[in-house]
Amino acid sequence: MKAKCMIIILLFGVSLLLAFEDANSRVGLGLHFGTQTGNGYAMRWMGRLHGAQGTLGAYTIGSNNVKFEDSFWDYDESAATITRNKNGREAAVNLAANYLFMLDHFKTGRLYLIGGGSYTYYQKRVYSKQYRQQTPGSAYYEAIDGTESDYLKREDRWTVGFGPGFEIILGKQFRFSIEVPITYNYKDEIVMYIPQAGIYYYFK
Repeated sequence: MKAKCMIIILLFGVSLLLAFEDANSRVGLGLHFGTQTGNGYAMRWMGRLHGAQGTLGAYTIGSNNVKFEDSFWDYDESAATITRNKNGREAAVNLAANYLFMLDHFKTGRLYLIGGGSYTYYQKRVYSKQYRQQTPGSAYYEAIDGTESDYLKREDRWTVGFGPGFEIILGKQFRFSIEVPITYNYKDEIVMYIPQAGIYYYFK
């Protein structure tokens, strides 16, 4: 986890230094959503040629107040004893850094290439309980007392990518951005054509 965070921070630092080389760089604050760019609050430092984007986000959903039934019917099972799982609370924190290289500037916006990645620490509480057939061959299962347990499932999720993007002028200070990168992720999947999007307010 620490190594992945350090890589993200290093990439962001290099991108930021390049963006700051441009005396005309502007700073934007907004929200961005994407696999490569991460999901959450985002800041952009945009120069004439170079740009940098950093994203930080987190969420928590669900509840650990999980209850199991005392009995149930399951016509798809034939085992004498089965285990049922239920999800409790989920939480995640993500950090992302991306470098932007400007390809063209036009009246209503700009075209650029974006490259970088995101890292997400994800955890989920999983609860389990065992059930036993009431009679052999029956579809009716009853809970076995004292078999309820739980564990914390943790995952390091990351995505890196590269592709084109547009930033479109919506008004005097607002900009809308959209990108369509090629990405590679922690599941060893190469993915194309999943768009990323963000909206920013640029300070004067």
